[in-house]
Amino acid sequence: MKKSIQISKLFLIVGLIATMFISCDKDDDDSVGSIIGKWNVTSTTIESVEINNVDVMDYLIDSMGLNQIAADLLYTTMANSMKMTGSVAMMENGTYTSNFDGEVDNGTWEMNSAGNLLILDKGTDDEMEMDIISLTSGQLILSINQYDEEDIDEDGDYESFNITMSITFAKE
Repeated sequence: MKKSIQISKLFLIVGLIATMFISCDKDDDDSVGSIIGKWNVTSTTIESVEINNVDVMDYLIDSMGLNQIAADLLYTTMANSMKMTGSVAMMENGTYTSNFDGEVDNGTWEMNSAGNLLILDKGTDDEMEMDIISLTSGQLILSINQYDEEDIDEDGDYESFNITMSITFAKE
């Protein structure tokens, strides 16, 4: 019973982090101007997941006591929950409108002078920075690193989550 509660809480945490990614995933403008326009998500890839600075698979097996099969299944489910569909429209005036998995959001964006960092909603509680891995006239690849804390095993100590993922967009 306790393990199923822990696993349920882990799913909830991953879902909340995925929602943060989804609600904050918008693009930016550069002097090249190629980021202006509507971009559709074509893929999401989880690069790494750590809990308490330990690889998620090691954490699931060593700290939560899951066997390899259960840990693989849970990780696959977590990874699938982070996949998203939708689009973001980047306007020349530094605003965006996004619709990811049915959740509509609006805000502001800016790109650093080097053109390798996209900053959404700067100066707000929702501020998010994303590395621009690649930007061409037809494709945008962003890397997002998200950190959060939650007491998933209900022991009174908060576990830290660090998730890095990339999102690939195609220009419409």
